[in-house]
Amino acid sequence: MLGGGQAQLWTGLGAEGSQLAAAEAAATGGATISSTFIGSVAVPVLALAEKVGASGSFIISAWRYISANFVAGAGSATALVGPQADASKTFFTTELPSLVANGVSVAIRYVH
Repeated sequence: MLGGGQAQLWTGLGAEGSQLAAAEAAATGGATISSTFIGSVAVPVLALAEKVGASGSFIISAWRYISANFVAGAGSATALVGPQADASKTFFTTELPSLVANGVSVAIRYVH
């Protein structure tokens, strides 16, 4: 999805996380999942699925699949990490391990 570009990631920032990440991506030339074609489709579809009662494990599995594909093409990554972050989040279980395994430079910034 990124073709060697910069992935802009976020975790633990609550409802405002996507807006903070989008602003950071715009300022640095990065891309969020939502700014990709797949993300522009998946974000509203998964939000609707959650509202109509889709299982939490389905939603999490879908996000992990989309996230893994998103970061697979990253040449670099920046992550905004907030106070609600925990080890079970997609950033820690999927995105960060994939980036590290692919030798991608990851900058992590704590935002409170």
